[in-house]
Amino acid sequence: GFNLEIDVCEVDKNRQDKLEQDECNNLIVPNFLNLPLSRKYDWIFMNPPFNKGQFNKHIVKAYKHLEAGGRLVAIMPRGAKQSDLLRGFVIHDLMDECHNNKVQQLEKGSFKASGTNIDCDMIFIQKNSI
Repeated sequence: GFNLEIDVCEVDKNRQDKLEQDECNNLIVPNFLNLPLSRKYDWIFMNPPFNKGQFNKHIVKAYKHLEAGGRLVAIMPRGAKQSDLLRGFVIHDLMDECHNNKVQQLEKGSFKASGTNIDCDMIFIQKNSI
């Protein structure tokens, strides 16, 4: 079997309340950007906020939380890999320095039921082993 410890970060108060109602007791910090870098993970799954390019900050921070050989799976707006929003430490540079990386287009309207109609991609990044 597996020994899994799942940590949850959720900035939206309504979603925090829903997690508490569902008896999720693993909400460790409301804002992922405030999570101490001392926390390291083998896997990170995330759906970061898209507005104002925040997804870039979240994905870069998540990468810093990965153990060597760790994997990151994240949702991001379609085309963001080439977007002008990604100045500085850009996702495609991050992906170039790792291995086993890919971008998969999600089906149009994948998140329509949750109130958004933004076309999205899912990225898979594996941090190099030391």
